[in-house]
Amino acid sequence: MWRKIVLGFSVSAFVGLGIGTWYQHDYCSNLKSEQSQEDGGNEIPKTQSQTTQEHLISGGPRFTFNISSPLIHQEYSAHFTQNPERKWSETFICEAKATDVFVVWFTFFLVGFTGLLYWVGLNAERSTKTIERAYVKMSHTEPGITWFGMEGGFTLEMKVENFGNTPADVTDVLLRPIILKDGELLPNIPNYERQRTINSFHTFLVKGDYFFYSNPELLSVGSSDERNKIISGEKILYVFGYVDYIDKFGTRHRSGYARRYIKGANVVNGRGNNLGFVSQRKYNYDRPRNRKEGNDWDKESHLE
Repeated sequence: MWRKIVLGFSVSAFVGLGIGTWYQHDYCSNLKSEQSQEDGGNEIPKTQSQTTQEHLISGGPRFTFNISSPLIHQEYSAHFTQNPERKWSETFICEAKATDVFVVWFTFFLVGFTGLLYWVGLNAERSTKTIERAYVKMSHTEPGITWFGMEGGFTLEMKVENFGNTPADVTDVLLRPIILKDGELLPNIPNYERQRTINSFHTFLVKGDYFFYSNPELLSVGSSDERNKIISGEKILYVFGYVDYIDKFGTRHRSGYARRYIKGANVVNGRGNNLGFVSQRKYNYDRPRNRKEGNDWDKESHLE
């Protein structure tokens, strides 16, 4: 693609040079003729060389380069010297040489080409970071939710793994439940308010490394009655959260997680899965964090 852009710049430069030269000759010739008519036909005497040059121009195509035609410029200069009140635009157009126009176009070409190189380099840097950066994801282990006790408590073991190509510094993990009526949607914006305050932590993960996370004291549906409604399908239990991490390039990310409890799931001896994927937007994702998100903005990363 960039080769086509460079070729386009080159063609534009040469076409612009040709059009500019043609326009200069046509505009200045007409201007000189109009001025001569206003002056009563008092034209500047022409030398034999100038007459020959005009014959070549009028007899052939009007498209011409003035690089080797100084007499034409001398004639224009002499004409404008006798008209000191001429417009600056007339002076600029008719006294400019083709070499000047070429230098201008070539300068524009260099500026454009330099900008193109910068754009290509910037995109290459972005692509490299996208390919090489860490991708940390949170997922549950089998069987998903395991009920225990008489008050609606449950356990859920999470696996946090780095699927990227470079190390990551994990700085926070949050997991919380929410109970909704059957058919009711999750809030448009996830409520990541913690149910209780816990200390944040730092965990360093290289490529392919992982750790397990579980906080059973934070996971409960409140009562055995609520648990029975969830198991029967009268209500739906959602578990959602996120993992915050910093990649090797210093960018802070947040990876979202959300699943829903599947009633009647086939779980035998701790094998199987009773949690299904949540397709609602803004719950499963991987994105850069906003400045206010996370508790690690005042902390140094192990990678920095």
